[in-house]
Amino acid sequence: MNRVALRQIKASAGSGKTYALTGDFLRLLAGAADEPRSGCRVARPGAHAWPEILAVTFTNRAATEMRERVLSRLKDMALGVIPPEKGWDAAGADRAVDGLLRDFGSLNIRTIDSLLHLIVRLAALDLDLAPDFEPCFDDNELFAPLLDDLAERAREGDPELTDAFAGACRQILLYGDYRGFLAGDRVRARIAELASYLLRHQDNLLLERLAPPEHIAARLARLRADLRECARALRASLNEAGLEAHANLRKALDRCADPACPDNALPSDSKMLAKASLDDCLNKASKGKADAACERRYARLREAAAALEGEGAVLRGALGLMPFTRLARRLLDELGDFQRKTGKVPASRVPVLAGRALSGEYGVNEAFCRMGSRLTHILVDEFQDTSVDQWLALKPLVVEALAREGSLTIVGDVKQAIYGWRGGEAALFDLVPEDAALRRLAPAPEILSLDRNWRSREEVVAWNNAVFSQLGDKGRAREILSLMLPADTDAALLDDAAAMLAAAFADAEQQAAPGKSGGVVRLRALPTAPAGEDGVAALLPERVAELGERYAWSDICVLTRTNPQSSLAASLLLERGIPVVTQGSLLLAEQPLIIQLVALLAFLNAPEDDNAFWTVLAGADLLPDPAALASPAADSVAPAALDAATLNDWAARRTGRGRRSLARAFRADFPRHWELLFAPLHDAAGLLTPYDTVCEVFRRWRVPARHPEADGFLRRFLEVLHTAEQRGLSDLAGFLDYWKTHGGEEKAPLPETMNAVTIMTIHKAKGLQFEAVIAPWHDFPIKAGDEPAPCEADGLAALAPLCSAMGEPYSQALADTAREALHLLYVAWTRAVSELHCFLPAEGKGRMAVALTSLLAPLLNDAERTEDGDWMFGAAPEASPVPAREPEAPAASHVEEDAYPGTDAEAAAGEEFPENDEWRPMAWLPRLKIFRTPLQDWLDDDGRSRAAKRRGTLMHHCLERLRITGRTAASARADAAQAVQHGLRTFPLPVPDPEATARDLTEALAWYAALPETARRMAFGTPEHTLLDAEGNAHRVDLLVDDGEELVAVEYKTGTSGDLPAPDHAAQLRGYLDLLRVASGRTARGELVYLDRRERFVLDETGERPLKAAS
Repeated sequence: MNRVALRQIKASAGSGKTYALTGDFLRLLAGAADEPRSGCRVARPGAHAWPEILAVTFTNRAATEMRERVLSRLKDMALGVIPPEKGWDAAGADRAVDGLLRDFGSLNIRTIDSLLHLIVRLAALDLDLAPDFEPCFDDNELFAPLLDDLAERAREGDPELTDAFAGACRQILLYGDYRGFLAGDRVRARIAELASYLLRHQDNLLLERLAPPEHIAARLARLRADLRECARALRASLNEAGLEAHANLRKALDRCADPACPDNALPSDSKMLAKASLDDCLNKASKGKADAACERRYARLREAAAALEGEGAVLRGALGLMPFTRLARRLLDELGDFQRKTGKVPASRVPVLAGRALSGEYGVNEAFCRMGSRLTHILVDEFQDTSVDQWLALKPLVVEALAREGSLTIVGDVKQAIYGWRGGEAALFDLVPEDAALRRLAPAPEILSLDRNWRSREEVVAWNNAVFSQLGDKGRAREILSLMLPADTDAALLDDAAAMLAAAFADAEQQAAPGKSGGVVRLRALPTAPAGEDGVAALLPERVAELGERYAWSDICVLTRTNPQSSLAASLLLERGIPVVTQGSLLLAEQPLIIQLVALLAFLNAPEDDNAFWTVLAGADLLPDPAALASPAADSVAPAALDAATLNDWAARRTGRGRRSLARAFRADFPRHWELLFAPLHDAAGLLTPYDTVCEVFRRWRVPARHPEADGFLRRFLEVLHTAEQRGLSDLAGFLDYWKTHGGEEKAPLPETMNAVTIMTIHKAKGLQFEAVIAPWHDFPIKAGDEPAPCEADGLAALAPLCSAMGEPYSQALADTAREALHLLYVAWTRAVSELHCFLPAEGKGRMAVALTSLLAPLLNDAERTEDGDWMFGAAPEASPVPAREPEAPAASHVEEDAYPGTDAEAAAGEEFPENDEWRPMAWLPRLKIFRTPLQDWLDDDGRSRAAKRRGTLMHHCLERLRITGRTAASARADAAQAVQHGLRTFPLPVPDPEATARDLTEALAWYAALPETARRMAFGTPEHTLLDAEGNAHRVDLLVDDGEELVAVEYKTGTSGDLPAPDHAAQLRGYLDLLRVASGRTARGELVYLDRRERFVLDETGERPLKAAS
């Protein structure tokens, strides 16, 4: 085939770019060698193998779609369904399909992120990275441990960190828009945002020489002083000349001259300080009498006021940002060591690292050798969303490919460039074909345009042509942008922005595909709604319901600008009874069953958590009818289900009964319900991992069978549990911490058969299409963004929030946002196949509304309107019968419950669960040979109750946390209470009746803490000291005290029954003394401490005399 080294394909919405890209990929495959070649060998120009053809996409979904299309077209050619494409025949396609089925990975179709990650991983050692490094896509996850460390060091007294954190808190609380007293989360978020910004702009030299805060403060003070001096001088001149100034000027001068007046109260924006001359500020009697000296002083005052208003605003912003900047830089200083220790690398740095790996004379060849294959032909999809760093990383690969008679194909549409906020640089799409290095290797690039729309019907295409082709004219583009930007926007900047917008929309006009006649575009002007109301609320449900008469719900999409708008649209439709699916509705953390399952795990982890217990109890979704769990042998009358009214009344009545937990109160008031529902899980909470616990809940409570509509959520939640367990989070507390951090990101897969209206943001809709699209909101905000910007003020380098005083950077950011808003409009209106419905914003809804009115005026001014006031283009469609809508969830009998781990539908349906004492967790595991945890040691061979041993273990757990702080009875009780509180909080197992247990433990430990020997023993003692006997068996002494004078072995005992001391206890202690004598050569004495009985028994030094009671 004829070689085209460099090709640019401009693909407007719906023009079939994926089809075209797949065709190019197949043509290259047709000319490829069957056998792959080593990337380390010298390549023969012009020849290539399959792995040497690389297609780069920007999403996994796009990569998957392209792989499937390649395989599908090859299969259709092999079967004769479609004619063979250029370079193929049926036999060749058949061989290719066979090869792909054997090795689907031989298709080198991947996302740009995966390609760059591969390059960095292969060069990890050269880049001083761990070979198994983990890319971190959320910078907050990477920064959180470092922020914790910085905060801890500030608490420990680091003066620099303490000062920076204090300054950051002051900024948030005193000058931010935060309402409240706890600024910690806002401070952390702001530091992380700045650290991310500095990380992305590490090569900006201006950021390397930021002025210290004292220099910025000094410059700001000079600006204030200049204004004060100018005000005093002008005031004196006016008095000397006897001129009568306007009252507002006199007030402004007095305030400016007052040294006690803070800078933010200075009237630098007063109209009297911005007049053309002093004469404009004088009363009628003094006009024309001001001499040249007074006018000069007024001009100087005007300059000083403008400086404080402009440069001063920038400096104040930089000064306010300085504490956060200092902390962000400290964080980044420690990031390198943290990366080496943890193996985590910010994903935002991967393109830069990949570029570094490919730089140098041998960088690309070394990368090819490590990859195992060269790259000869490179195709890049959605190129308009490529960032500068990504292109700089790709460019060495492209240059090498072109040098070997390979090719580069870039496909994109600048009109759909909507990811500028994420680093996408749309200008690259037109700059790359003009790149000097590439033009030397490919002097005649081919520029193609796909001008046929295969998606939308004729009327929709015609409407979008009429609207967006206007923007292809530079004059019209400038007119629209001028309505979206401030009136004082620099003319040259506006011209440049208009030129870019016109270039993007120069090819906006398309032709409808054959057979795509018809279509409807319908517009409604929203009325001016009262403050706080939205005109969309009444109209949206009606319009969706009307479309529902012609289309299945799943063929309708509502597009929004923001996530809050998506939530509002969903609530409006749900109130009308219309099923919806949103990005949020697929979130696990928003699904009621998952919320209640997580609450159940939180309750089992901390039984005192009333919120968690009430969430499960009152949720009404997770808990089964207790009658279904009842045993006929134990319940002559099955316990009734507790409805919401009963539970609410019970909860209200128990208010004020003391501090007993909600779970304990429920156990006392509803004992049989507790035994059937919660006791089995509560009493064995420490035996199961979170995954096993949820599987047991599914089995026992038959959750999948009772909630088939939540099948996808339940299965996905099990996957999350299993993944967490694989990462070592096999306890409840660990999983709950993981869920708190990551749970909000987990989503259930969208069922292919779900019949619901899709609600999504415009950004998420890119690349998708729907029969009917509704765009309810068009008041897109035109803002400069939240990122700071580096700047210079009087030679001082500073990092400050974007503000109008910065001039060009601020205006450029606004212009970029305005252009992207028009791109968003194009993306939204080109998603529709048959019907596009737009609600136009009312007057006064912002600059975007004004610009949209102007843009649509040529189309709407003379257009006829329907009876209800709509503009309609295209024939009004007739209602067509929609197949009867089946219930959204399959019947419960269709759910294969045994497909869940630990469930057996047939057995569970009629299973009678044993009583709690005989209930065996994990009974569903198939013939598990060994299942042992340390908790089994709590059960004696003779079947003694676990309660005594659990209490003894808890007592020892609290003793380890006992710290003696005084010598009085009051201090002993306080120390004991603190030790018990800490012990209960950290004890890994459920504690029955924790309030009563806490009282008993505190009394026992307070007695022990008050003993005169205790403080010294706790100070010099080693808890759980291990001794080895002659056979190598380990024995542990509760406390071994060696204060240099004596050696004492202390054993703590609990329980109140029997004669003391118990013979087995005495024998145990004698054995320890014998081992100590052998190990140390010293004579030791022992002591038995019975905490519950408040008695002690001492074993004498010879170990032969009977034990006696100690005083």
